[in-house]
Amino acid sequence: MLHIPPMTNVHPAQTKPVSTEPAQHRTKQQPASVLASISWPSLFFFLGIMTYVLKTFKPNQSWQINEANYHLYTFPLTETESISTSLFLNVIFVSAALLIPIEILLVRNACLKQRVITGINLAAHLMEGFFINVIASHSAKTWVSEPRPDFMARCYGDHLATPQFDDKTGNVVCTQEVTHDAFVSLPSGHTSCTTTVGLYLTLLAVYTLYFRKVDLPWRRADGTWVCAWAKNLADFAFVICLLPIAGAFYVALSRVIDHRHSPSDIALGAILGMTVGALYFVRVVTRL
Repeated sequence: MLHIPPMTNVHPAQTKPVSTEPAQHRTKQQPASVLASISWPSLFFFLGIMTYVLKTFKPNQSWQINEANYHLYTFPLTETESISTSLFLNVIFVSAALLIPIEILLVRNACLKQRVITGINLAAHLMEGFFINVIASHSAKTWVSEPRPDFMARCYGDHLATPQFDDKTGNVVCTQEVTHDAFVSLPSGHTSCTTTVGLYLTLLAVYTLYFRKVDLPWRRADGTWVCAWAKNLADFAFVICLLPIAGAFYVALSRVIDHRHSPSDIALGAILGMTVGALYFVRVVTRL
């Protein structure tokens, strides 16, 4: 006689449903480490490349200055620049550093660790774009080796001095020692670097002001404004967002006024700067 064991009463709540999800998706995902979340390898890579380029690349001084074109380089030498190199470098470094506390103070719906990581990434992308500009502009400067507009003033001590030319080559013969700095006109490094930083900061500010999906003091993550006046205040802040790119244009203009660069140098530097700035903004958006 076949014996059938009695059925035990099992409450439905005690049964464990069988998951159809693959095993690799059922494992608990651990948060990524800080080093894995920060874009630091490419930052230090381009920092090393920039250091190498600045130390080794020198202008070849092969540009021909003769009777046909010397008048292009007869602008007076300005002893004091409107925007010194140290000033514009300090502004870039301070701007990058300020992105970290700004991110920490503005974002409301993320933990402190995540806000610090995001702020560091924003600053790292800004500095990496700056490094790329220095590499590209300095490489182009040393390869082209075009004299600055004030070359004749450096060559003779007076931009109105009557030039002397070599009988064999026809090139101008300088009576004063001319340094490598006199042959790095094209493109403008100040313009390219400040345009990258200015465009990057402006795009980032406008994106955060209107489109970023996080809780901010004036806008919620779902896109709604916290109060009726918030949108009007954001429209006013939009003007402030334009200050970085406006500052970059001022730097570019000052390079022409100081006779350090020609308009073509400025135009090429601006194109380079806007290209790098836009690309790095698109890249950093993927991390926001």
